[in-house]
Amino acid sequence: MNTRLGILLAAGMLLSLGACGNMFGHQNTASTAPADPQVAQLQRALDANGANVRVDGVMGPDTQAALRDYQQQHGLQPTGMLDAQTRTSLNLPG
Repeated sequence: MNTRLGILLAAGMLLSLGACGNMFGHQNTASTAPADPQVAQLQRALDANGANVRVDGVMGPDTQAALRDYQQQHGLQPTGMLDAQTRTSLNLPG
């Protein structure tokens, strides 16, 4: 195989993998996911409790990590999911 052709094919494969990132379990980012007002409310509550989390309405890896940290610091199961106990602890409506 021609070296240039091989390089072009490899570059094309890398670009196509990047375009299909969600197929491989990558989380949505602020640029691709719609903002959720309830997630923004959670982010504001976490921020008010000392987390330095961006309020963008997207439940991404930073929000999940901040939520796990909050849960752990408050004696809750550190799941990174907003369960009833965490919701109550953060004084969020249920």
